[in-house]
Amino acid sequence: TQELSKLLLRLFNLLQQNGRKSHRYEKKTVFDILGVVYNCTMSDNEAA
Repeated sequence: TQELSKLLLRLFNLLQQNGRKSHRYEKKTVFDILGVVYNCTMSDNEAA
């Protein structure tokens, strides 16, 4: 789970950096991507 949290933090940081460059269409994509990643991790935890 530590590796997973590190991956999520790195992804979140990258999204934040990209968000500063492109504000217009980043808000939706950030939450879309984080939602997808969150759903994937929840599914993996339930399966395991």
